Amino acid sequence: MCHIGLWEAVVPLFIRNKPVGCLMLGQVRRNEDSDSQWEHIKGRLLEYGTSPDSLDSIKAAFFEIQPLSRQKLEAAVKMLELIAFYAIDSEIIRLFDMEAVEKARHYMEANFRKRLSTGKIAGIVGLSISHFSYLFHKETGLTITRYLEKLRVDFAKSQLLSTSLSIKEIAADAGYGDQNYFSRVFKKLAGCSPANYRQEAGNIKKLC
Repeated sequence: MCHIGLWEAVVPLFIRNKPVGCLMLGQVRRNEDSDSQWEHIKGRLLEYGTSPDSLDSIKAAFFEIQPLSRQKLEAAVKMLELIAFYAIDSEIIRLFDMEAVEKARHYMEANFRKRLSTGKIAGIVGLSISHFSYLFHKETGLTITRYLEKLRVDFAKSQLLSTSLSIKEIAADAGYGDQNYFSRVFKKLAGCSPANYRQEAGNIKKLC
């Protein structure tokens, strides 16, 4: 029962001991002695500073709420529990997880040149940072940071091969404000510095 006196039911959903959402029913009012319930609610509303002028509209809304007996509410909760077990056992939630990861990948591929944080990306797909990080690594085999680095380095490779832009300019275009940091990341993923990558690619072209 909420602080006002209405009933609600919540069944949390956990995957691998991590909360991923919930199923909710409510709010409903008891189907007995509605006038007494309203008097209780009106008293609480006035305690919270609700304007007396708005009580009539709130009362009308209260009596429009679906009334349920306690037995029916408990039966509805059992139904929510069955739906929750089905959602988990049938991997409906896993499908949602995969869609969230795919949405995140598309977003990063379109925006990797901007400043991105794990928190921002997790917010876009509607997941907590910890759960999103776990899912992303599980589905892709990469951390979010490494995935972004790979996108940026792949972009930089194409720029090194197809343009005459300086390495500093390419670093900035790839989303790195610090050229030295960009070069370290590039070497870690590509196995050589940006300059060597461009030079070796040029040598291969000459041989061809």
